Amino acid sequence: MARLSKDEIKRISDDLHLEGITFEPLRSELIDHLICDVETRLDEGLGFEEAWKVVKSQIPTNHFNHIQKETMELLNKKINPTQVFSAISLALLVFATLFKMLHLQGAGYLLLFFLVSASATLVVGTTRSIYVYKEFKGRIVMLLATAFIVSFIAALCFGVLKLPGYLPLLYFSVTSICIFFPSLSLYFYLSKQKLKDHLLIKLTKEHQGIIEKTALILIGFGLVFNYSSLLAGQESFIGVIFFVFSIILVGMYAYSLTWVHFVKMKRPGNTTSLFLLISSSVAFIMFILPLVGQHMHFVVRQYFAYLPGVIFCLVTFMHYSKFSSPDRKPALAILSLALSLYPLLRLALKLGWFGEALPPTLVTDPFFMIFFLVFLTVLLIGYRKEKLFKTLVILMIASHMIPHM
Repeated sequence: MARLSKDEIKRISDDLHLEGITFEPLRSELIDHLICDVETRLDEGLGFEEAWKVVKSQIPTNHFNHIQKETMELLNKKINPTQVFSAISLALLVFATLFKMLHLQGAGYLLLFFLVSASATLVVGTTRSIYVYKEFKGRIVMLLATAFIVSFIAALCFGVLKLPGYLPLLYFSVTSICIFFPSLSLYFYLSKQKLKDHLLIKLTKEHQGIIEKTALILIGFGLVFNYSSLLAGQESFIGVIFFVFSIILVGMYAYSLTWVHFVKMKRPGNTTSLFLLISSSVAFIMFILPLVGQHMHFVVRQYFAYLPGVIFCLVTFMHYSKFSSPDRKPALAILSLALSLYPLLRLALKLGWFGEALPPTLVTDPFFMIFFLVFLTVLLIGYRKEKLFKTLVILMIASHMIPHM
């Protein structure tokens, strides 16, 4: 019986990849079946190209995609360790909230267990993704990204428990994130379309809904924890930590959206992409550094806290001005630009730019906070199908819920 060469097997594998078959176990099975079919045709006297053409012609359109979809649905119905840890994390959040509302002891420890469970969810999810998408590039990069994020969560745990080593661990994790993520951005920027199959790019596209829901859940629990304190003009550390987590989660995801744009470029260097690379990287570093800047000068700290939001609004404005469909361009571009006024207002009030014309307590006023939260919620619902704008609004909601930031 005829046997295919390595190049011919690679040709079949590449064609399956072009058909969208990315689940490695399924692809291996399909390749084995197709190889047998092609070898049978070769025994009938056909050449490889003709044999492969005949075999492909007998496969219905989108048949492979349908098989993969059914396979993934069956796998998802099985026990998924990531979903188990996610459920445990959610349960811990619910119990922590109930304990806090009923003024029972242990709410802080339940929050700590939530952080541990969230780390476990991230590690298990990363491990599972690496196994499922074996053929994708970037598995080591994915592991490093997970390690740095988990180290940051661990630093927060150390902080909650007031354990020794909190500051060194926090400095390590934040410094690592500030170096690693912008380096990744530059790596994707220079890729010249060679990294479309990178694991981080695939997961960024696939997990948007999960990230958004997680951020909104964290904001919701933060509101429950902090509701009475906010109305009284006070802060609760336990409530604020949820908002901080939401900001970090959505901020990192918003930054990763630039990678999807970069890997589509045929060559780097156009003005828009270069602006996106520089502005997003600067904003990301400014966004992360205040976490370790307890001794940073007050004015510098305020700029670092609020300017990233302004930059992200401007990036979103540029996106909807240049790349979105015509029926969406005007409204979303104007709204993105208008939302940049909010972090600017908070920066101005912090630094006293308005003098006595506007009271510094404006953004902490309960009525203003509720009104602006309702406004942002309306935008979130009204434009829920707009990926980038939805991310911007969630980021604004989370930062809005920390009035004394």
